[in-house]
Amino acid sequence: MTRLYKLFHTLVLFTAVAINAHAASTLTVTAPGTQPLVLEPAALIGGISWYDATLLFKPFLERVEFIPEEGRINFSDGERWGAVSGEPPYAMVDGRPLEVKHPPIFFEGKLLVSEDFIKNTAETIIRRELATSLISEERGMVVVIDPAYGGSIAGPKGYASQKAKNLTLSLAHSLAERLGEGGYLVLLTREGDENKSEIARATTANRREADLFLGIDLVGEERRDARGFEIFYPAAPKEGTNSNEWRGGQNYIYVDSLKWATTLEKFLSASLEVMDRGVLPINSPLLSALTVPAAVLSVGNISWPQEADLFTNEADKTKLVEALFRAIDEYLSSGRE
Repeated sequence: MTRLYKLFHTLVLFTAVAINAHAASTLTVTAPGTQPLVLEPAALIGGISWYDATLLFKPFLERVEFIPEEGRINFSDGERWGAVSGEPPYAMVDGRPLEVKHPPIFFEGKLLVSEDFIKNTAETIIRRELATSLISEERGMVVVIDPAYGGSIAGPKGYASQKAKNLTLSLAHSLAERLGEGGYLVLLTREGDENKSEIARATTANRREADLFLGIDLVGEERRDARGFEIFYPAAPKEGTNSNEWRGGQNYIYVDSLKWATTLEKFLSASLEVMDRGVLPINSPLLSALTVPAAVLSVGNISWPQEADLFTNEADKTKLVEALFRAIDEYLSSGRE
């Protein structure tokens, strides 16, 4: 049982007992090994008490990141990740959107949730977690998405000073949501503004024996002449060299990665109005460390407005996400036939 499960299990018991017992707006959350958390309402709107979602999650989860400009909270228990937002889909876990009957609100710079939202979402997440476990066991389809950069490594800047680390993460979250709708279990190598080593990113996929790895990268002001998208896959080691500790002699990985990369190219070239720069094998610390089919997509040059729109224009971004989803779905579906 993960810490995330324990938290929401506690909240279900809490909403059924403590809130009713108090019959007042002050909430008290208790969980094993922690001090009781007392929450005062952050606002009273329409006769409903609303509580700061950040304060609710922080004592219990390994990572909680509030993003004010997006009105969203990302959270993780170290194994799974989720988000709560003031905009649809309001809540999701591992890229799977949850049905929410009592949406959060964004008010005075805070993301607020009601008592009903806490109870409804807690119960839904528990049901979804159990269902996800069954789906992953039955289908075994796990997709790992790796948004490039993060933390002190911001990556290239776009024409409007957009930071690459934010653009890749936003696209990763959107794709994770779409894949969740399609029934896939999705893991991100980073949930927020953090930088991880190539080995750590690869380990996320290797330890879960993921069916697919997709890295999301881009170029910017350093290469204004490089437009369009490129797809990279791991190059096979030269004949006579030793496989490293991750490869373990699994030569099929290179064949499957090429198949995955060409499938990705097919859907992107058919959907995007940007230059197709091809599929290339490369030796990189990240790709060399992976033991699952993998490709890294350099999706555009954000120094050019029309390519930056793939990240910032909702219509273009939706088209890109759908193309990525269809490529992933076709590749993984062909593997099940």
